[in-house]
Amino acid sequence: MVMVINLNIAIDKTANVGVLEKGNIYRYPEALTFPGGKGINVARALKTLGIEPEIRGFVSGFNGRWIEKTLVKAGFKTSLVRHKNGESRICYSIVENGGVSTDFNEDGPSVPAAGQKEFLKRFEKDVKKFKIISISGRTSPGLGKGFYSKMVRLAKKNGVMVFVDTTCLALREAVLAGADAVKINHYEFEEFFGKKFSEKNVAEFYSRHEKFGLKTIVVTNRNKPFYCCCLGKVFKIVPPEIKELKSPVGAGDSFMAGFIFSVCRGKGILETLKLSCAASCSDCGTLGAGLISRKAVNFYKNKIKVVEIGGK
Repeated sequence: MVMVINLNIAIDKTANVGVLEKGNIYRYPEALTFPGGKGINVARALKTLGIEPEIRGFVSGFNGRWIEKTLVKAGFKTSLVRHKNGESRICYSIVENGGVSTDFNEDGPSVPAAGQKEFLKRFEKDVKKFKIISISGRTSPGLGKGFYSKMVRLAKKNGVMVFVDTTCLALREAVLAGADAVKINHYEFEEFFGKKFSEKNVAEFYSRHEKFGLKTIVVTNRNKPFYCCCLGKVFKIVPPEIKELKSPVGAGDSFMAGFIFSVCRGKGILETLKLSCAASCSDCGTLGAGLISRKAVNFYKNKIKVVEIGGK
């Protein structure tokens, strides 16, 4: 039902060091180590909610073998394209008490043309089998111009919905090619749109891109109120206080998982936004990205305020 695309898959390592000070040496018993990247986090949260997604992307080297083996062992269906350019990246999140995270993210290896061609070949063959395609994360180095446009147009040609959480040129390509929904944070919004995050500017973004097929945009703002434009309506979402914040890393990916889950289950926009935000809150209560619990999602869902504040 759902294909999750993470083109720049990583090994994510997360450790809590209490207080991070420049120049110190830190030792800890064990870091949390998972396959990662925004799409993998989305897939992990989706699985917890009850949807079994298929993961697609690129892997390489010994790291790539570990990633693929670990995903399969965790019960995920995958169709990963292997290439020989270096090693799949490793990303580190160093978390302090109170949830402050310092992240070190490798760019990852350049994907050769043959690997890109193989990915699109498989994608074109299989896309019609899915209801939703989720494209999350920063692009892989070396991807040719138009790669995202091709994915989105192939999906739309086959009547498949496309949800996107990416940045810069990749986001532009996806939106202009007809992506149905965009979920980004306020930093990414300002970088892409060139305007300050605000209700007015989110609505303006929606109005400018609706003609290309955009039906929904959500711009999150960490633990502060944020906005959604959907089918001509503007909503303000007020998240609850999270008393035991462990790490915000991956919270936006769990939001995307909640959104996809709700759409698959035919929920209305108000319930969709509440469940998505609740999934994000649940993620903030865990150290690893994309790690949520149904119990926490149900707890937070009733504490989230969603208000329709006008039209676009």
